[in-house]
Order: sequence, then structure tokens, then C-alpha cells
Amino acid sequence: MGSPPARCARAAAQLVATVVALLVLAGSASADGGGAVRTSHRETTTACGYAKRHGELAEARACRRIELTQAVSTATTTSYQNPVYGSAADPMAVAAGSNDYYAYHTGGNFPVLHSTDLVTWTQVGTALTARPSWVVQSGDWHPWSPSVLRSGGSCPGTASPGCYILYYVGLHGSASPATHCVAAAYSTTPAGPFKDVGPVGSTTGQVDRSGRPPGCGDDAGYSNIDPAPFVNSDGRAYLYLATNRTCAQVSPGVECAFAPSISVLPLAADLMHVSGTRTRLFAGTAGTWEQASSGPKVEGPWLEKRNSTYYLFYSGGDYTAAYGMGYATAASPTGAFKKSGRNPILRETSAVKSPGGGSVIRGPHGGDWLIYHGRAGSRSQPRTMRIDPAVWNRNGTVSVKGPTTGVRSPAP
Repeated sequence: MGSPPARCARAAAQLVATVVALLVLAGSASADGGGAVRTSHRETTTACGYAKRHGELAEARACRRIELTQAVSTATTTSYQNPVYGSAADPMAVAAGSNDYYAYHTGGNFPVLHSTDLVTWTQVGTALTARPSWVVQSGDWHPWSPSVLRSGGSCPGTASPGCYILYYVGLHGSASPATHCVAAAYSTTPAGPFKDVGPVGSTTGQVDRSGRPPGCGDDAGYSNIDPAPFVNSDGRAYLYLATNRTCAQVSPGVECAFAPSISVLPLAADLMHVSGTRTRLFAGTAGTWEQASSGPKVEGPWLEKRNSTYYLFYSGGDYTAAYGMGYATAASPTGAFKKSGRNPILRETSAVKSPGGGSVIRGPHGGDWLIYHGRAGSRSQPRTMRIDPAVWNRNGTVSVKGPTTGVRSPAP
């Protein structure tokens, strides 16, 4: 039981934690470009309350873990030092208020991280609880590059106050030739667990001549990876991705050339189906920083809008070699996009190898931050999660103040 002074100390600590938890409930909802969803902490609390009331035990347990990390994080962070988390390739983050962040990254069942400041992260679970039924059932199923978007509507079969849509990559278990697909899943809370719905399909049920739904590909190209959702200011939603195979002609069942490009699909109102055909935006350029051993390679798209300009961030090169990030701009979310002459805006140094796979998020004190992965000193090291400022310059260009090492100030 402990002594009376100890009990008083514990009671005081609990009171402080309760006050902190109450203070962070303020905020209003809005949606950022690139799928970086900004909801108030009140909306997160409401989602967790719904899960508890309706017996969603797994979701409620994840909520409890988040509440605990939220309550103990009361200190003001004034600096940061990379990496901010260990092995976490292809990180993409969503913001639930100014001090409530979630990150999802490549890995078994997609680990979910939580932070109050973008600097200190704690794993609170995994987005999925098991290997999806549609992927290969043995060996590495390639669980790559997850991202999450919040819908204002209810999850299927529920009256939830909102719904979180997970987009992820897996290696299809029966498609021929071998195909990567972008799939969807949903949860009433941002920490999950998410209920899988399989590869993203069309609202009409249409497939290509090889039997692939749009999430896997079409007659002009297939093997889709690296999904990134974006909701435009007019309410229309899009899913950006990398398409690894390009088909010169329709050849059902025949493997097409490996020629990666960045593509976009229009999303339907439910955000889990597409409402139109894929638009190919651009490919890699041979002999540039985008060159990989297999040929020019672009992947990992992430869209942001500033004023009337759309900025499409992407990674180029080989993630095991001289990887980096650049961007292209357009006047429309579907292009035409023009690559920046300043590319790459993130490139490797002697201390940080193969940086890339990034997304943009607004920090708790304002300003935008690139969350990305990089290797410490050697390309054989794991890809760890890092943050550095993304700066929107007055001349319309973008800069990244990184990759950095050592203690940096100010913090996000």
C-alpha cells in the first residue's frame, strides 16, 4: 500500500496527469494536404469513447496506451536529435491536434507510433493484427509504406464519429505475374487495429484484362506501392502511388518492363474505392540522382498544397544506395507536374546515408517538418526515423534543412 506521504504523492501525480489530459482536449478539426489529418484531441477522445462504449476491446486497449503516453509527456521540448526513433522505414504521420501525433511505417503488421511533440515516440501497437488473407501466406509479404487518412463519415457497419482509413502495400498471393497491390483497411480510432478490406477496388467492380483491380494496376501498368492520400480544398480525394511496371501493350499474364513512375487515382466518397482511371504523372530520369542499378526509379509520393500550387514530394534512386528526395509542382492535383531544378532537396551525407521515404507534417509550434528515414554512417545500417524542417521559400521553392545529426534547436 505504501506510506501516507507516498499515497499523497501518487494522488497528486494522478491529479496532474488528469489536468494535463483535460487541457489537451481543446482544438478544432481541419484537413491538411498529403493526408496529414489534423483533428482536435477532442475528436480522438470521442473516437476512443465510442470504441469503449461499443465493446471494441482492441481499439480501447490501444486508446489506453495512448492516454498513458499523453499524460506523462508534460515537459516542453526545446531541441531534437536525429534519429528520433529506431528502425522505422517509410514513416508517414498524421496529426491529431498540436500535441497528438501518430506515425505508421514499413514492418510486420505496420507498427503504430505515438508522440506528443514529434521528438519522443512510443510504439502503441500495430495497425493490423494478422497477415491479410489476400497476400502471400508464407515468407515476406512485403508490408510496405502505410499511410492513414481520417474520414468524417462513420466506419462501415458502425455509427462511429469518424473513420480512419489505412492504405498499405502487400505482395498478392495469387496474381500472375507477381504483383504488389495497394489495399485499404479501416478503424474507429487512429491506433487501430484496422479491419482489412483487401486491394483497393473500383466503385464499378471493374478489373483489367489480367483480372487486377485498380489497387494492383491496370493494362498500362501494375505493381502499385507507396500509397499517399490527399484531400483537395474542393473536397475531392486522391491516392498517389508508385507504379513499378509499365506495359507497352496489353498482354494479359505477361510480365511488363520494370519502369517505375508516379501515378494518381481518384478516390470515391468512401475513400476505400476509386472512382476513375489511373493518371501516370512522371517517371525517373536516367543519368540523374534518380538513377538506380535497375534503371531510373521514383517512388514514395506525398502531395502538399500551398496557395494555388501542388507540390508532389517523392523519393528517387535506390533505398539501399544513394537515395534522396525531390519534388515536382503543378497547378492541378493531376498535373502536369514539372520537376524542380533544385532536386534533390534531401541527399545523403557522410553521416546519413540513403535518406528518403518521407512525408510532411505540421509541428506543434507551427512550421512544417519532413519525417523520413535514413541510415547512420553506412548503407548497411537500418533505416531509422528522422525529422528536419521543411521550408517554403518566398520564390515558391522548397528546402529541407537536413539530414542533420547532433542536437538541433529549436524543436518542432
